Amino acid sequence: MTEHKRPQVSKIQSLGPRRPTAPDLSYMGLGEIAYVRAVATSGAEVYGVFAANGEPIAAMTNRELAMAATIQNDLVPVSVH
Repeated sequence: MTEHKRPQVSKIQSLGPRRPTAPDLSYMGLGEIAYVRAVATSGAEVYGVFAANGEPIAAMTNRELAMAATIQNDLVPVSVH
């Protein structure tokens, strides 16, 4: 009868909790969260809507409109001061 040997499993040492990198953080909330904040452009104040990674999505004339547009696009609006 042939005896089957199990391969040895190497022990993996724990390096402790992994810290997220900047690219990791930039993707957290992407497609789920949008940030809304006042932005000054050409002397007029508008409200910018930004993706979780900081990329501009839209600019609206008032905060309420920016929040509503965010919700209509299935994103959770978060105010940034």
